[in-house]
Amino acid sequence: MSGKQYDTSCGREGTFPAESKYAMLEQQAIRAKITEQKTILHDMTQEYIKTQTDTALEPDKIVHGDALKAMHKMPSDSVHMAITSPPYNVGLKYTQHADNMTYNEYLDWLETVFRELYRILVDGGRFALNIAPTGIADFTPTHHDVTSRLLDMGFKLRTEILWYKQNIRKRTAWGSWRSPSNPHIMPSWEYVYVFSKGDMRLKGDPGQVDITDKEFKLFSDGFWHIQPETKRNGHPAPFPEELIYRLIKYYTYRDNVVLDMFGGTGTTALVSRKTGRQFIHIDTSKEYCKVAQTRISSLYVSGKSQTLEKFAKDGLLPEIIQA
Repeated sequence: MSGKQYDTSCGREGTFPAESKYAMLEQQAIRAKITEQKTILHDMTQEYIKTQTDTALEPDKIVHGDALKAMHKMPSDSVHMAITSPPYNVGLKYTQHADNMTYNEYLDWLETVFRELYRILVDGGRFALNIAPTGIADFTPTHHDVTSRLLDMGFKLRTEILWYKQNIRKRTAWGSWRSPSNPHIMPSWEYVYVFSKGDMRLKGDPGQVDITDKEFKLFSDGFWHIQPETKRNGHPAPFPEELIYRLIKYYTYRDNVVLDMFGGTGTTALVSRKTGRQFIHIDTSKEYCKVAQTRISSLYVSGKSQTLEKFAKDGLLPEIIQA
């Protein structure tokens, strides 16, 4: 015999008897190292899970901070619907957002945020995106470009709703007046695109359905004539409550979690609370977060003597937390 045999315990050839002691010591060292690494990995995993549990965002919270950073703290498959209107990147004056990126930077930024949204939506979860083309003389099809990216990342487009605002008070940008040379079209509408993640059906308790027959028939018509919000609360483009109400009642069950990652002054959160849904409101502006907090607390006002401190003490005032 050659004096060699296959050592099945470590997957290598060993020579006996001269090398048997060395081989045994080597195997013991390898096993010890593997055990040590497994212990370290286990401890690191447990610490990560504990950290995520400690910092995970819970519903009915107002989050002051960056949308992407805040969403990183949200568990996967935890949101039933997101409703939002991102900054349009047209130079509006937000308190904590530079609304003047290059166009490609803007699209890349939105894609990053919406990829994280895809992770946290439940299977069958919905995403209602209010967006519109920008510019008149320099028309930019933002709605098409953003929708294309959403489809590429796996979202399924359910429908498009035409939100007819008719908010043109004074026409000035006619282009070529009374001439086919170069006339301009003034958009009096915006789009609301509704997407699903995975399954087109959203599972839920039939007992938590609260839409009426009349509402269902009305909302199923994709032409929504809703006037823009007139009470701006310091925000350049707030949602009207009616728009959010229709989306929430049509696409969610009571007690579902509704997210607005560009929450502004809190209309989505407010309507969510009014209709018995849970909410998560995120915005970079501390001022807007305080406005949202005040608006939600107003649902509990029983008299002028009520104060924010009283709401907080009674546990009715939603907490503002830092992302």
